[in-house]
Amino acid sequence: MNLFAKFFLFVSVSMLLFSCNNQVRNHCCDTDTQQFTGDSVKVFAPNAFTPNKDGLNDFWSYSVNNPRAFIQHQLTISLNKVALLSKVDTSVISFDGVFNGKDLKENIFDYKLVLIRTDSSAVSLTGTICLRKKVPLCLGEIASCRFPDQIDPDSGFVHLSNDNIDMGCE
Repeated sequence: MNLFAKFFLFVSVSMLLFSCNNQVRNHCCDTDTQQFTGDSVKVFAPNAFTPNKDGLNDFWSYSVNNPRAFIQHQLTISLNKVALLSKVDTSVISFDGVFNGKDLKENIFDYKLVLIRTDSSAVSLTGTICLRKKVPLCLGEIASCRFPDQIDPDSGFVHLSNDNIDMGCE
């Protein structure tokens, strides 16, 4: 391969990687947060989290205002239809952005949450989760992001994320 071909290949791959990273960065929170309300039960699932070990939103988790209404929680998180996490528990399950002991890179993941009620009926939510390593400047990029720390289990998403407040965004 001649020098020009190597340079062209390098530039093409670099542009592709930059484009994919910008897609995650710019469209990360374009999807809606998911929620279920009914029969005195409210379930809210945020669409973003920042597992950067700063103590804020380091885990993705959903919120249930009446957790005793469910006897089983089933959560599957996947990337490109490959399950990264598949867990069943009797309480709320969280996702830390780690797979096989390694921190995952910024990306958009799919999730499916199934909550089994005491009467064996089920509540199901599906959506996307944006994993961000850095919290960008205040508005713009993350205006439509909803982080776990914004959830009030009884009313839904009600306040700014502490990630924004720490940066002086209000």
